[in-house]
Amino acid sequence: MNTLTPSGIRWGVEFPRARAGEKTDVLEWCRDNFGEPGFRQRWMAFDYTIQFRDKRDRDWYILRWL
Repeated sequence: MNTLTPSGIRWGVEFPRARAGEKTDVLEWCRDNFGEPGFRQRWMAFDYTIQFRDKRDRDWYILRWL
């Protein structure tokens, strides 16, 4: 899923639907690998999705978590 924002296209993917607490693990992993989240940063999290600025970052996330 792609999202058009004022800063450009972001590549979105849903959080994994697995065990409780995994969302926290995902957010920590993203912070460790992509830096701090933010609107103009490499990534940002919403309630049900994570948006990535670069497709390669989204692909790396998919390989790790989905």
